[in-house]
Amino acid sequence: MIYLTNFFARKIEAVSKQVEDSRLNTKDPIVTCCYFLNQKPLRLEDIKDNIWIFPMWLYPIVAFLLLTFSKADVHIFEDEASAWRRISLNFRKRKVFVSLFKDIDLSLVNHLNSLNDVRSVIVEDKKSLEFVKKHLSDKRIPVILKYPSSLWVPRGSNTPREINLLFASWNGGDKNTLVERGIYDLLNLVKDTAATCTIILRDHDTKDLLKLIDHLGITKKVRVVFPENITQLRGEFEKSQYVVIIPRSPIMKYVPNSIIDGLSLGKPCIISGDLRFAETVKTEKLGILFDYKNQNKFRFPSKNDYKEMSLKCLNWATLNIKHPYSKSLSEIYSNN
Repeated sequence: MIYLTNFFARKIEAVSKQVEDSRLNTKDPIVTCCYFLNQKPLRLEDIKDNIWIFPMWLYPIVAFLLLTFSKADVHIFEDEASAWRRISLNFRKRKVFVSLFKDIDLSLVNHLNSLNDVRSVIVEDKKSLEFVKKHLSDKRIPVILKYPSSLWVPRGSNTPREINLLFASWNGGDKNTLVERGIYDLLNLVKDTAATCTIILRDHDTKDLLKLIDHLGITKKVRVVFPENITQLRGEFEKSQYVVIIPRSPIMKYVPNSIIDGLSLGKPCIISGDLRFAETVKTEKLGILFDYKNQNKFRFPSKNDYKEMSLKCLNWATLNIKHPYSKSLSEIYSNN
């Protein structure tokens, strides 16, 4: 199996880890490229693990040639349509598995309709499941809902006394990015309530963030941290009450991995209605929906309501999240 994805930042980016965790055998190569979070191409330590990270300009050329000359099956983690993908994937008869997690629209599904021998399409939320099923021309192709895996096996943790909000999907950026990704709204929520906030960094592009925190006068209410390992990262999740992802537009993965990590510890989420997973959050009562246009009406639930919500989160994660992610995919591969 060849694992193909058009971005990668090893050890610090959730989708990249998800792709890495997908392999049933490390002899199967991951072929990808780097363009963010300071990922370096073609490092020896990655190549030793059969992870081939190419510069952005070189990736399409390598991927095209590899797919053209190889007969191996392919699992593609990409939400982009292009002629080179279609031509190279169709050049040889092979099993093709597709994982979709963002920007799922009619154009993308029509691209899937042009591919030969697609064995399954994997999505991460119920709205996407229904959308792909509706527009996929070959109704024999199974469309499968598989939530991303958590960094840890679902297990409850203690509830902090204070309302501490955790944002763990940092990519850096300027003032406009802070607004678009919902960080501006998050900090204003901290300013206007008794909540504190922890922001987990994945890079040090924090100049505009620190300026905004200082401008809002909430320096003492916000912690900006860079965990060195998964133990420290889990500690930050355990110290939080809520995991927050509230972008103003659906620029993120439809089911952010940090929310799954939180639910697996019984931590409810605060989520923007623009993300498709918000429908599940509302139906299953896994957190609170946030609308920046009505932020003045936002209220945190009572302690008793929080405890009930926390238990629902843990129960939902126990039923729906498989750890590691390869367990979910091994079932799909074996059935095809």
